[in-house]
Amino acid sequence: MKKKIELASPIEDLNMSYAICKFLKSLGINTIGELVEKLKSGELDKAAAYSSLGIKVVDVIENKLIDFGMYKDQNQKELDKMYQKLGYESYKEYLEESASGLGDEILEEAVKRSRL
Repeated sequence: MKKKIELASPIEDLNMSYAICKFLKSLGINTIGELVEKLKSGELDKAAAYSSLGIKVVDVIENKLIDFGMYKDQNQKELDKMYQKLGYESYKEYLEESASGLGDEILEEAVKRSRL
């Protein structure tokens, strides 16, 4: 189970490499909230392009934030909007409902086959 993190949590709570944490701290980023702010403003992209870690580090950071539910990329935002029109809170809610329904269908089918 992942540790619950908040915007005020330190960046170390994301369990990223020492090099990434050191890079972020060199930019004055100490909390998740500061990190999200720098990502949204594009400042992190610019700094990463000139760092020894390179621009790919931004993808690593974004993915880590997405894993902890602290950031959504543009594709995720578009998916959420599309599924909100269909009556779901988000794409994640749709997937969860679909998965639970699918599990029920598989279970029902297994019960039917066992009775044959």
